[in-house]
Amino acid sequence: MDKRKITEKLIALSKDNSKRTIISQLRDIYETIENTLSAGVSKKAVVEELKNSGFEINFKTFDSSLKRIRKERKNSGKESLQKQPHINKESKTTPKENLVKPTLNDIINDKPDLEKMSREYKILKKVKTENEG
Repeated sequence: MDKRKITEKLIALSKDNSKRTIISQLRDIYETIENTLSAGVSKKAVVEELKNSGFEINFKTFDSSLKRIRKERKNSGKESLQKQPHINKESKTTPKENLVKPTLNDIINDKPDLEKMSREYKILKKVKTENEG
């Protein structure tokens, strides 16, 4: 068993959207979807644009997947940790100049999950060691 080849093949699988679930693909573009909805675009219009872009999804699946992702993020605390862009309500857009930029106090007061980072580092270190050996 060649761990490096298996790792490479699994990584390739994870990038092949035809092999991934709809919800996993939506997770990849979740922030963009939320920003679009916050700008006043309807869910129906978002679904139509996704379909036009080759994403095979219907409204019911989109809506239930969006609710599920929101619930996951709420339960994991990701939603509260991420800065959401400020939407200019008049223009209904999110140009770069309207994005909320963190202040020095925001950065200083940010509380990273050190235990999670440590676990992820150990996993990466272990995988790297296994691939080298």
